Amino acid sequence: MSRHLNLSESAPALAGDLALCRPTLREGEIRALAGHIEDSTLVRITIAARDRRGLLADSAAVLTASGLSISTASASTWRRQHLAVHSFIVGGGVQFDNAAWEALGERLRSMVATGSAPSPILRPLQPVVVTVQGAGNRSMVEVIAPDEQGILATICRYFKCTTSISKLFKRARATVLPTTRFW
Repeated sequence: MSRHLNLSESAPALAGDLALCRPTLREGEIRALAGHIEDSTLVRITIAARDRRGLLADSAAVLTASGLSISTASASTWRRQHLAVHSFIVGGGVQFDNAAWEALGERLRSMVATGSAPSPILRPLQPVVVTVQGAGNRSMVEVIAPDEQGILATICRYFKCTTSISKLFKRARATVLPTTRFW
C-alpha cells in the first residue's frame, strides 16, 4: 500500500496517513487528520474515506469553501479496498479555532453523507496548458494553469465526468504556474 503514497512526506506524516486507514472504513465514514507544519503558516490535512467518483473534487471544494487555500495536494486510491487517501497542504488553517475545525469536520461528514459539495466559482483562466501522455486505460494528464481558489476542485470535477483519477499530485508556486498531474 505505501508504494502509492506520496513518499516525499516525512515518516511521521505517512504513519499518520496509514493510521487513518485502519480499521477498515465503513460506508459513509470519513477520517481526517490536521497538523501544523513546523516553521510555517501551513497546515497538512489528510482525509481517508471510502472511494467514490468525485470524492477528490468534493474534498478540495469543501476545503476551499472553508476558507483554506490548497498549495499542494496528493491523492491515492485503492480500488479493491474502496479506499482513498487525500493529503493537502493548505494556507489559512493556522487561524482556525476549535469551532472552525469542528465546522470543517461537519462539512466533510456532510460531503460523504450526501455525495456532494459546493461548486467553486472560477473566473476564466488564461493561459492553460494541458498535455496527455499515454493511451488506453492509463494516461497521465498535466494541467498548467494560473493558481486560483477552487481550481483543483474544478479540474477534478471535469475528470469526474470523463474518467477516474487513481493518483494526483498538485503543486502551486508563487512565480510559476501550478502543475496538476493526474494518473
